[in-house]
Order: sequence, then C-alpha cells, then structure tokens
Amino acid sequence: MRQFLCLLILISFAAAALDGQDKEYPVAKPEQEAFSLLGEGRFVKARETAQSILSLSPDSFVALLVMGTVYEVEGSLPRAHYYFEKARGAIERRWGRRIPDSGPWRWHYRVLWGLIRITGEMDRREEQLGILKLHDELYQPAATASYGWPLMKLGRVGEGRRMMESVLKTGTPEARLDALNTLGAMAHEQDDLQKAYGVFRRLVDEARSGKEPIRVAFLRNLAATAIGLQKYEEGERLLLEAAGSFETGTFSNPWRDLTRLYISQGRIPEALSAVREMQSWSHRNLPGLDQQSWAERQSLCAALLDACGLADEAVNLMLRVMNRPDRRGGTSIHTDQSEAGNLVFYRHLLKVRREQLAEEMSWCSWKEWFAKGLGRMADSVEIWTSGSRAAALTVANGRLAGSVRFAAPDSIDVLDWVRPELNEILGAGVVGAEAEKFLRYPGGKYAAEKPPLLLMLGESQLRRGLAGQARRTLESCAAALPRPEVLLRARAEALLARACERQGDPGAALNHYQQAMQRDPGIIRSLGLALPARIRSGGGEVADIAASMLRESPRFRTADAGFVISVAGPEIRLSAPDGAVLCSVRMAAQKDARETARRLCAEFHRKAFAAKVDLAQTDIASIEGSNLTGDSIRDKIQDLFQKK
Repeated sequence: MRQFLCLLILISFAAAALDGQDKEYPVAKPEQEAFSLLGEGRFVKARETAQSILSLSPDSFVALLVMGTVYEVEGSLPRAHYYFEKARGAIERRWGRRIPDSGPWRWHYRVLWGLIRITGEMDRREEQLGILKLHDELYQPAATASYGWPLMKLGRVGEGRRMMESVLKTGTPEARLDALNTLGAMAHEQDDLQKAYGVFRRLVDEARSGKEPIRVAFLRNLAATAIGLQKYEEGERLLLEAAGSFETGTFSNPWRDLTRLYISQGRIPEALSAVREMQSWSHRNLPGLDQQSWAERQSLCAALLDACGLADEAVNLMLRVMNRPDRRGGTSIHTDQSEAGNLVFYRHLLKVRREQLAEEMSWCSWKEWFAKGLGRMADSVEIWTSGSRAAALTVANGRLAGSVRFAAPDSIDVLDWVRPELNEILGAGVVGAEAEKFLRYPGGKYAAEKPPLLLMLGESQLRRGLAGQARRTLESCAAALPRPEVLLRARAEALLARACERQGDPGAALNHYQQAMQRDPGIIRSLGLALPARIRSGGGEVADIAASMLRESPRFRTADAGFVISVAGPEIRLSAPDGAVLCSVRMAAQKDARETARRLCAEFHRKAFAAKVDLAQTDIASIEGSNLTGDSIRDKIQDLFQKK
C-alpha cells in the first residue's frame, strides 16, 4: 500500500502568494516577489531571486523557505530539509517557537509544513512526528490525520488507528478521506486484505459523493486490494479510471500498476503501451516525485525486456536500479523489502542471461565460445552473491515466512512470477515447510492464497526429489490458479512436465511442456529446461549445419517422440507434439553457409523462447508514431527502454 500524500505545491503556494503580504508581519518586496514566483511555477527564477536575497541577508526566512521549496520540487530532499531547517531557525531565534501575533507566524506555519512533508518523503518518521506535535501545540486545527502514516511506519499501528478513528468522528471531509486512506493501509499492513478492501471501498464511495474529483490514490489503493483478492476485472477498471485523470503531486502512477498486471497476465502489447504511459505520467509530475519512483519504473521495464527475450539489456537496467534505489517515504514498503526484492529479480535475470549464453555457445565460433563461457562463469558468481545477499536481508529482517506468501505485507517486494525462485535462494526445504504451514493453517485463513502456495510447495518438492508429491501438488495448483495469472500457470505447467518426466510419464510431460510454451515460452529458458524434440534436416549444407547446432542447444534434447524441429534451407520451424506450429523463422542466405546457420539458430532461439504477441489482445496503434507488427514490437522494444 502506498500513502499518496498530495503535495499540491503549485496550488497551495499560488493561494498562499495572494496573502504573502502578511498584514501582521510585512516582508520586503524582493521576498514577496520570490514567494510569488513559486505560485506561478517559475522555480528557476524563484531560486535566483532567493539566492540574491540570501547573498545580502543570509537569515531571510522567506528566501530560505523559497529555496527549500524549490529543492523539494526538484527532488533534492536533503537540501530542501537543510533550507527549511535554516528558515525555522531564523524565525525561532528571534521570536521563539510561539510566534506572537505581530510576528511572522504564517511563515513559521509554512516552514513547519515544509518540514513535515520533507521528513515524510525521506522516511524520517520520528522527526516527522516531532514536528507534527510542535505544529499542534502552536496552530489549529490539529493535523491529526497526518499522524497515521508515520505511526504505521514505526509499527505503532494501534495508536495510529485510534487517531484516524477520531478523525472520522470530528474531522473535515478532506481529513476523513485521508484518515480512511490510512486506515485501509493499516488493515493491509496487519495482513487483513479483505478488511483493507472494505475500507478502500468506503473511501472511494465517500470520495465520489463529494464535490471534488476523486483522487488517483484512492482509486489505485482500492484497485490494488481488488487485484490481491483476485478481482482482476474490477482492479483493472479502477486503474484505467485513475489513469484517465492525471493528478499533479501524487505518488501514485496507475500505469505502473497496469504494467505489472499486464506482464503477469502475458498481455505484452498492452504492457508495452502501459510502459510508455507510465513514463509519460511520471515525467509530467513534479520532478521530485518523478525521481521517487524511478527505480520501480525501471524494474518493470526490465521485467518487460525479460519477457521479450532481452535478458542482457534487462540485467544492465537492473544494475542501474540497484545503484539508484527509490526512497521509500511515499510507500508503506520498507527499504530492505525493496532491496531484497531487487536482488531476487536481478538474480533471476542473470540466470536467464546465463542460459542464453549457453544457447549461443552451441552455434558461435570457437573464439566466441571461450568468451561466452567466461561470461557464464561470471554470471554464476554474481548469481550466488546476489542470492546470498537477498537471503541475508530476508532472514535478518524477519521476512522469511511472509515472503513465501504472495499477499503478505511483510514480504520482500518481488514480482510474483519470480517469487518461486526463493526455493533456490532460501532453500527448498525451508520454503516448502513454510508453504505447508500456511496451507494447513486452521480455519482456512489463507485459503484464498492456496494456488500460489501450492506452486511454492510443488517446486520445493520437485527440487527435493519428491517427484510424485510434486506432481500431485502441481496438478492441484494448475487447476486452481486463476486464468489471468498466465506466467504463474506457465511455471506450474513447466514444473509439472519435469515432475512427469521424473516419474517416467513422457506423454503427460509433453502435454504440460506444450501448455507452458503456449502461455510463456520464456519459462523453459528461465527454469533451464530442455524440450524433448526430434530435429530433422531437409538436406542442404545450411540445414545440416543448423540441425547439428540445434542438437547441441541446451533448450532441446533428442527424443523419439516430442516436439518437432524441421530445418529446410534457411528456415526452422518448431511444432508442438499435436502439430501446432509454435515458431517459424526464415532468413536470407549468406555467402557463408555456417554463418547463415548461426544467424538462423540465433533468431530461432530469440523467437522461440520470447513472449508471443497476439494482436487480438488489444488495438496497438503505434509505438513512437509508427504502426508495428508483433515481430517489430520485439525489434523496437530496445529503443523504447533506452529513453529516460
């Protein structure tokens, strides 16, 4: 859950600028001008004016306030905090904390609210509470509704809930909405998703009945809980409604949630469109808020790159994400949750890239073969390192049990379709034991989470060599997983195929492999599996060389019955056991037959194990102004994510 506190800096300062000439305490004309420039959104000019004032009067609290606000808008929070504190000190040294009516009490009031905002964004919750208490000692009305979030982040949920309930009884309509939003987040943090959904539903209904447009955050929070309760259509509808009304000053970006939803459901064309809208939304927001969510947005871009078979680009992007993490001030998620989740996802991408390198080694030259082998070794070291760090963060912060679940508030913040890899990171025995504990919990408390828990347990059993148990568990999982959860269903099918093979049932395994390939072909590479296949050459030098290279690929193993790979001239076709064509690639012949075969194999692997784009899913008008086909979407995606 996120706290979408609206800064509304432009609006609030535009209004404040009108009474900037406080009758009780007049300020100099240059100071009035600097403050008025904030309300006009002319931040560069406001800063220049404030700096010129400070060069002559270092204790000008108006100029210091202007500097703090400009840095807040820009996202330079430590600098903003510094200037707000200097402004506060300049006022309190002369007039004390309790400013007389003849003093600049309105400026002091504004400075305190600047500090309240900044300490919240910086996740300095104890300091934020201290400033809130000072505010309530000096000014009315009390800011009771603003206490809930810092109290929740500090683990003082009971205290925070009591304060929010008091706001519901006596607060203004706007304060009531803020209190309901916080109460919904608290319910989620206390692991009661159904209650959170009820509170957010009440919040949205109450907000709709008011005169003001409903805030994006309210719709987004209700949508998130709806999706958590498997109300996918309702959640998507609410997110699209929120996305239709841009709002300045909110931490919320509904396109970010839609991107994640579409990827999890294998709706790649819609995910591509949502990514563009997600970036556009953030860039239209205040610069500081744009920066607050940069890492999360880029990690979703990396997830989409991964789905489209571009693991190397995804790895490089995630490296940047981990070197520049988001602040967690605007969210209920803690820093360690994000850090551990990023490490798990980074490790996943490294594994996929390592598998791609193994594929490339089956057709590359000898010189390239050694270089790619060294690359695989380097990735293996980094996989171990990142996994160890993720495990340490998870265990040290008491998040092991919660991370096995898909809806726990104390879980690490990891993409759901990557979560089962915790079996490798934390240990299959540990994960399996935790999953069984939740599945057997008395009263069916976690009944709604049964399908993904079965997936965690089934993968644990398979890794521990319990093929029979794993097969039964995964069959139950595949039958129970909601249809929209395409990536999780594909993983369950792929694991089922492996369990069937270990039980000596190749016929059933082939059926499950085909189901996995049709839902998410990338899962075969992600899990390091090899499809049983018959590789046939139609004759000719290129076909014979390509067929020989394919037999060396780690994605296939020779079998009497299974998938069929037909190589005829510069063309490769992959057919499922039932005859359905899963992938077909054709290339223009090169002068050198071996080079033609290499390029053909590379293109075949790129297309065979990447997301299939079904244009019937959505009307994809264009990306960057040009109509694209399904294949060219994958060709253009690299350019799309290089934009900042």
